[in-house]
Amino acid sequence: MSGLGVSIAHQLPGRTRFRVAKARGHAFFFQQLRDELSTCPLIHRVEVSAVTGSVLVWHDGSAADVLKFANDRRLLDVSAEEAPDVPPVEAIANSVSRLDERVRAASAGRWSVGAVGFYGLVSATVYQLARGRVLPPAGTLAFQALSVFLRALDADRAQAKGRG
Repeated sequence: MSGLGVSIAHQLPGRTRFRVAKARGHAFFFQQLRDELSTCPLIHRVEVSAVTGSVLVWHDGSAADVLKFANDRRLLDVSAEEAPDVPPVEAIANSVSRLDERVRAASAGRWSVGAVGFYGLVSATVYQLARGRVLPPAGTLAFQALSVFLRALDADRAQAKGRG
């Protein structure tokens, strides 16, 4: 076994679902893990899913007792506990926010991701107009540019209000 990190997805008394995200898709690993965990006297039943990277355990005692058993046998590395899964939309929003901070820092506050998006969409609008494609390409791009501009303006105002 490889000592992969584990996180607790959810638990109820006597029932815990663990996630081993880095082993997703490795059926052999999960079969071995199931077989090894089944030897623990505290554990009544183990179900694994290589597709989701989950291990569902019915047990006596606490989830910590089950994790100690797994850690002692080097089945899972409790010290390398994985961060909980973040919903994709939230992960993207966090990434864009970090990118915005970097763009603002690199441009001494003159640019933001919203401003770059706005000018990119305006440029694409002009390009579509030059090609004679007014509707729908240029109209849609112009609408999206205005939408980005207004959101960026609101964000900048809120940020300025927070500082002042």
